Amino acid sequence: MADMRRGAQRRGAVVACLLAAGATAGLAGAGAVPHSTVRPGPVLARAALPGTQAYYLKHTAAENPRRNIPARPAYASTCANLKPDTPACIAKTLAAIDHARKIEHVKKMILPRNFASLPGPEQTFVVSDLERVDRGLRPFIGLARIPDAVSKTAATSDTDPVLIAAARRELGVETDGGNWTGNLGALAADYTWMYDDGPGSDNLACLKAAEVGCWGHRENILWPYDEKTLISGAATVKQTSFISDAQLFAAGDGKPPKLLYTWHQALAHGADGHH
Repeated sequence: MADMRRGAQRRGAVVACLLAAGATAGLAGAGAVPHSTVRPGPVLARAALPGTQAYYLKHTAAENPRRNIPARPAYASTCANLKPDTPACIAKTLAAIDHARKIEHVKKMILPRNFASLPGPEQTFVVSDLERVDRGLRPFIGLARIPDAVSKTAATSDTDPVLIAAARRELGVETDGGNWTGNLGALAADYTWMYDDGPGSDNLACLKAAEVGCWGHRENILWPYDEKTLISGAATVKQTSFISDAQLFAAGDGKPPKLLYTWHQALAHGADGHH
């Protein structure tokens, strides 16, 4: 199936809101920003302050790929029929991720032993954190109620998760980013966000090589959030022919809220080879 991705959202002291718009679904929480229809079906647009990607590349050790990396092995047919947790689907998708990581000189991804039994949102959270820690970046410490709820709304409506101002104030968030995809589960979502997000991919914020939306989902995952507290939210919703997967990344200097699932729990089950 064709992956569908809206434009990645990010805002904070360094970057402006990254705006998504669609013909079938609008951007929640975008204020008075007008929608722009590009073509029928899920579409997107993205805008950022000049220098956003330059800042990202200067402050992270994880450069964007020069081009999309074809999935080897191909996993789409194995993961079809909304069954992302079968051993065959997990094995093939993980093998494709590891193939792409090898090209980037990143070690193989080690999932927690209970990965197949984790709910979709927890899978999405764990995989994104593994992409971070395996490149020397701090993990998000866990999933929290408000970001989870925002992500659930986004996944239900097939759009990017965006924190409204009141939620940002309540959580003490200074920088946040949001990803969405219609895909084949958490590992497939990670593959397209991380390794197939450039020109020629299904990232419709990257119709041309020079567009700032290119690799925006990857940048949200690997952004060098330098605030003290990193929390996340995630949600997965099974639609008719795909799994809607949304993740919110939120960073601030306040006290962490109560966490519903944590990175330490993932480590306790062997994530990243932890014993």
